[in-house]
Amino acid sequence: MRLILSQEGVCNTVMTNEDGQALYKTSTPFRFGKRTTTLYKVVPNENPEDMQDNFEIIGEIEWHAISSSTLRLHGEEMKTKDFMPRHGLWRNKCTFTGPDGRSYRWNSEFSVVHLSRGDETCRELARSHRREWGIIGAKRNPYLEVDEELGHMLDIVVLTFIYVEKQRMVTKQRSTLARKKLRVLAFIKVVLVPGGSSIIARLLVMVHNVDGYAPHLYERKEAKRYVQAHHIVSHASPK
Repeated sequence: MRLILSQEGVCNTVMTNEDGQALYKTSTPFRFGKRTTTLYKVVPNENPEDMQDNFEIIGEIEWHAISSSTLRLHGEEMKTKDFMPRHGLWRNKCTFTGPDGRSYRWNSEFSVVHLSRGDETCRELARSHRREWGIIGAKRNPYLEVDEELGHMLDIVVLTFIYVEKQRMVTKQRSTLARKKLRVLAFIKVVLVPGGSSIIARLLVMVHNVDGYAPHLYERKEAKRYVQAHHIVSHASPK
């Protein structure tokens, strides 16, 4: 089955089936400090004439930046470090025990996450898919493909998916930012300034475009921000 997300941000999204029927939704109000994502599940409407979806709260994720986050599902509270500890060379795997007593493992890659059995078979049971914009192939929303075998424990699959997907997105954002910083440092390293080779002089070259050097706008902004933050005075004349 497919759980189709209304948007890629799993903390504020609606999950529907392929017929468009809402099954789950998440909400994470903005606030400074500790944030909590609430997981809702659609419930049958007692009034057959009322076509509006009714949801009930079934779980929460209380996010912590340093200490272990907390998962809550159907009244049970679990610390992530105990319930689904990280492991692997890059600590990109989380293993938990399902309500059926079996072991399951989430693997987080750069762009997707996937769930498999935690035994010797390593059979894949769920995989996330990114949004397709229709440039090549059909346009589609992001979705989570789930094996029918997991139908009896779909609630915990969805809750743990939200957790690992959010962690993957945070890791990806940090990696992207780190690459941008390395790009700036690479430009600083290769710039040569007549009469000096200090890092400050190189930064000033990037800011003032001395000797016709014209770096990318992003590097120039980063360099200028550094110079201003450190109260560096330049005697070079901008061109």
